[in-house]
Order: sequence, then structure tokens, then C-alpha cells
Amino acid sequence: MGLKSVILISDEDQRKDKLVSDSAAILPSSEKQENPVYLKPSEVLRTLTFYQIWIAFFSLCLTNSLFDNFSKTYGLTFINDVHFFAWVGILANIFNGAGRIVWGIVYDKLNFKRTYLIMAVIVGLVTACLSVLLYLDAPMIVLKVLYGILMVSLYGSFPGIYAIVAAAVSNAFGHKYYQSWIFKSFQW
Repeated sequence: MGLKSVILISDEDQRKDKLVSDSAAILPSSEKQENPVYLKPSEVLRTLTFYQIWIAFFSLCLTNSLFDNFSKTYGLTFINDVHFFAWVGILANIFNGAGRIVWGIVYDKLNFKRTYLIMAVIVGLVTACLSVLLYLDAPMIVLKVLYGILMVSLYGSFPGIYAIVAAAVSNAFGHKYYQSWIFKSFQW
């Protein structure tokens, strides 16, 4: 669902050009080049792009919420070492913090669409691989290493959505009214 919505999003540069050309007809000639376009919350809610970004955000956040709640419970079905899960949790949280920075840099180099697609593919592949771990007939150490790598990869990917959505919404609709409505619109 999130991938479909992101694929339908046009690139930010095209959207900005359209917003600027639309606003150029409204603004007086003295303000056309000096003032960037800022959409009010009521205007943003009438755009398709807002809902496409919201669906993309919701899709990864839903997956994130499920794994936050059930990753240890799932892991305990084939690994009976609580000390191991504590170390995986520590590493996952380090990657969580670093992931936000890394995904922000990736967003700066690429656009929202490409960054989200990379993030969604990583999350999808890791999620698929996690479901296979239960059925592997491998030594416990191999299962621990694979589980640890997959969880750290997952927690390095999830938090990027918070970095890229905030930037994408600000870039798409302007930052003048950003603080008044971004958290209301994207909280759930």
C-alpha cells in the first residue's frame, strides 16, 4: 500500500514548479520571485500528495509498531536467551539513532520517492527473512547471528521514515505553517 502511494508521487521539483506557477498567478508581480509558496493546512489537506505521503508514513509506522511489540516474543520462540535479546536491543537502539541521520543524508542526496522505496524494500526483505528464521534447521549461534543482523537492519531502517516525511512535507508544502499542523496530521 505504501509502495503504491509513493510510486504515484511526482518528484518534488516538478511539484514545486507547479506550486510556484500556480501561485505566480495569484501573487503581485513584486512578490512573485521573492516569496516561496506556503500552503495553509486547509490547502494541504486538499492535495493528493499529502495523502500519498500519509499512506507511505502509515505503512512503515504500522510495521514498526508491530515489530516493536512482538519482535522479542517472536524471537523467544526459537532463541531462549534473554541476555542475547538485551544486547540486540542495545545495538538496535544505536542503529535507530544513527539511522535517522543516515536516512536524512540519503534524502538530501535523493528525493522522497527514491529514499522511501529503498527503505521499504529493506523493511520488506528483512521482514520476509525474519519469518523464515523460525523454520531454519541451523545451530543456535547461526540463528542468533541472523536474528541480530536482521533486527539491527530493521531498526536502522524504520526510523528513517520520521526524518524523510518531515522533510518531504516541508519541501512540498512550505514551512511557514509546518509547526501548526504537521504533528496533528501525522500522529496516530
